[in-house]
Amino acid sequence: QALTDLPRLEVVNLWGCRIGDAGAAKLAKVRTLRSLTLAETQVTDEGIRALASLEELEELTLDKTRVGDESIDALLGLKNLRRLIVVDAKFSPKGLAKLRAFSAQNPRLRVYEYRSNYGVPMAQNMGRSGGILDTSSAKKKPYTSAADNTRILHAV
Repeated sequence: QALTDLPRLEVVNLWGCRIGDAGAAKLAKVRTLRSLTLAETQVTDEGIRALASLEELEELTLDKTRVGDESIDALLGLKNLRRLIVVDAKFSPKGLAKLRAFSAQNPRLRVYEYRSNYGVPMAQNMGRSGGILDTSSAKKKPYTSAADNTRILHAV
């Protein structure tokens, strides 16, 4: 609830926080979100469908979540999404193929699939050449400024 009171909030990192689908639905009310990390949370496909209304969302990280194939259409419907990172998510091979195909045909979106192998991350950049790390969004417009400390929230 408190997040919806921050009208300029753009970045939320909820790595390891106890947030589920109800919390994701509340986050969907923060219309200014540009970057969201849901690593190691309880968010499922239902929560991702709730987040599909975030028109400004450019980056979404889903590390070790319960998100799978049922959320793919909602993810691909995020019109401004530029970077989708899926780390040990629950996508089937068919679901990953759908993400790869969409990414290959849509230059606006880079989808990165990571699979951990004995704790060492392995990455595959779906449908794009170049490195794993993409800092292009940081060059366009910074997420934070000294004058505006309500634009970023990092929960620990």
